[in-house]
Amino acid sequence: MGRGMNSDVGASIPGYGQWLYIVAEDHAESDPRREEEKRFLRSITGSANYWEEDELPGLEAGIADKMEVRALHSAALLIAYFQVMADEASKLLQGWPPPASAPVQAPSRAILRKEPVVQDRTIAGEAMKRANQMDGNQVAFTRFVRDDLAQAMWYWRYLSRVWTQTADPDVNTVAQAAFDNVESAFNQFFDSLRKATETLAGNSSARDARVSLLKTIVAKGGLDGADPGNPRAVADLLRKKRSDLMGATAAKSRQAGAWKIGYLHVADILNGNADIRASLHIVSRVNFNQQFEAWRAQGETLDESLANGLRTEASKRAAKLSRKVDYT
Repeated sequence: MGRGMNSDVGASIPGYGQWLYIVAEDHAESDPRREEEKRFLRSITGSANYWEEDELPGLEAGIADKMEVRALHSAALLIAYFQVMADEASKLLQGWPPPASAPVQAPSRAILRKEPVVQDRTIAGEAMKRANQMDGNQVAFTRFVRDDLAQAMWYWRYLSRVWTQTADPDVNTVAQAAFDNVESAFNQFFDSLRKATETLAGNSSARDARVSLLKTIVAKGGLDGADPGNPRAVADLLRKKRSDLMGATAAKSRQAGAWKIGYLHVADILNGNADIRASLHIVSRVNFNQQFEAWRAQGETLDESLANGLRTEASKRAAKLSRKVDYT
């Protein structure tokens, strides 16, 4: 049975109201629950101070996560993501247009009964998981292509195979005209998409321009020897540089409270300078989530299981904290 937080419990938590905790997070996971996290951390750290990644005050002017490096990292990361998209667009164009003689495969009755819309929804489903990062028009277009267009295309292909000539020439004429009209509209739509895909794929001059930007990013970031032709590697080096600066600033900071930063930054810090690492109170995303969910389940109160405060990480566990999806 949970019990409310009182002064005795607060006094029993190590560093209550005095320490700066670096707490790892997945930004997308924490964004919707910020206010809850603030209440939880205030009750367990004794401080109302809660900073997101770009908010902790620096030792002098500005913020701890230096905006100059953050900007370079963001630019390199954006180019890296765009380059992947451009490369995938180029792969799509390699198979365009499809052979005119390619036969349309008649679907089996099992497919008709089970899923008469899209045969491979996995890729579309993954795209829709990212829909919360798009604006309303982008989401609507993605749904249109995945659902409405896919369904119409499927039925056009299917029905064009199952209807046959009748004894009435007028019926044949109007039916054929309907199929031809729809086919023409589809072809125009996909031709427009092909042209748009060519724009995304870009040409050699567009790629050269991005490499030129990366050369400047490498120089401004002081990344001697980094390959400007590899935007992901450049972004990773800049993330590591940000992490090192964040850790060094936190080690000297006189602030108390909680600083929520990306879990890859936490992994970088734990794998970095041993002296800096040893002076910090670091909480992994896993440990934070476990304690946060326990607090939620207890009706936003602290019981004995939470009375010892946040569980901080030993350096030997650093290797277990890295994940592969969030590079911010």
